[in-house]
Amino acid sequence: MLNSRFFLYLIVLFTFVLHGTFLSTYIIIRNNYSERMLKYGGFCEPFGYGFVQSLYKNYNLKFNFDVKNYNDLPSINAYFYKFKNENKKNYLALIGISDDQFNRFYKSKYKIIEKKGNCYFLLKND
Repeated sequence: MLNSRFFLYLIVLFTFVLHGTFLSTYIIIRNNYSERMLKYGGFCEPFGYGFVQSLYKNYNLKFNFDVKNYNDLPSINAYFYKFKNENKKNYLALIGISDDQFNRFYKSKYKIIEKKGNCYFLLKND
């Protein structure tokens, strides 16, 4: 009985070590949600999490807008989408777009509200 329990505990401990459970738990406890998301999503590269977060914070936005990622990565709209807020299609955030691509597709149609690196926050011209 004692040997079987010891063997079971040993297997569980080995599994935790093998999958990095202790390190992951330490990282989660040490950093808050915003810090972890900023490390994962970056400010402007690769996902633009910090850039979009700063837009909502600095401009006190109470609506949803589209975010397009040009780094061949998924958009981060789901992190900031609120069902109660209105969707505004005339605002657009571009993440990881080159200046050449921006000039070719967006320059004549949109006004730049904010630009940091290769991230843009745009308002559609009427």
